[in-house]
Amino acid sequence: MIVNGIELKPGANLRRAGLNRRDLAGVDLCSADLRCADISSSKLVRAQLRDADLNFADLQGADLTSADLSRANLSFADLTGANLTDIIINGANLYAAIGIIILGSPGGWHAHAWLRDGILSIRIGCREFRYHEAMTYWNNHPKGRENRLEQLAATEYACQIALARGWRIE
Repeated sequence: MIVNGIELKPGANLRRAGLNRRDLAGVDLCSADLRCADISSSKLVRAQLRDADLNFADLQGADLTSADLSRANLSFADLTGANLTDIIINGANLYAAIGIIILGSPGGWHAHAWLRDGILSIRIGCREFRYHEAMTYWNNHPKGRENRLEQLAATEYACQIALARGWRIE
């Protein structure tokens, strides 16, 4: 794929590239250097960004639905308003990333929270809920509440951090 005369391919040097408001769905940028790139409001649905360096990248409002960000460096990246539905971020560096709350691995599952459509959304493993939905689900899980205490704690933590940041819960 070529955008603005720049070939988008795995390992490409796209440092400081202006790729905002572009349709980059399905693009393969594994191991690409996207440090300080402006990718805001771009469509990156199912994009392959494994091992990419997105340090200080602007991803505000980007649609990252089902994107693979495994082992990507997202330190200091701005994910404010990005759609993070079904993203894969196993092993990603999210140090000081903006717009996401990292919840660790409650019950052994990767967990994070972000603003989806301006309201807190919480993902634990393959489950994604709004705050009250998550509390109801994990409290009434078929295996029992006693087996889901870590998920409940992560959900409550996400809520408290979101409130501290001024995010809407419902």
